[in-house]
Amino acid sequence: MYSIIDIHLSVRPNSTGKLDTSICPGGNVTIHQQIFNEQNKSASILLNRANQFGCDSTLNVNLRIRPEYHLLDTIESCVEYTWSVNGKIIVQVEVIASTL
Repeated sequence: MYSIIDIHLSVRPNSTGKLDTSICPGGNVTIHQQIFNEQNKSASILLNRANQFGCDSTLNVNLRIRPEYHLLDTIESCVEYTWSVNGKIIVQVEVIASTL
């Protein structure tokens, strides 16, 4: 007597994803317990058994550092002039350095 065993094998694919994000200079972001900053801007993170088939996934992370910028506002007036900078009311000539 012989036995016949039929095996139906399905090979499910691993998944690959991409995440592009950005931070301000001096900042950082944590993705899957890994810290990204100006010194560590990209990496591939392995996510074990994370896709819909229970197979591994790879997340490719790319971090962009947004450039700093400075804003200069010059106002000339022959009479008293009042304006607001970051909630501070200015009524006389002064130089204000403000970080937004």
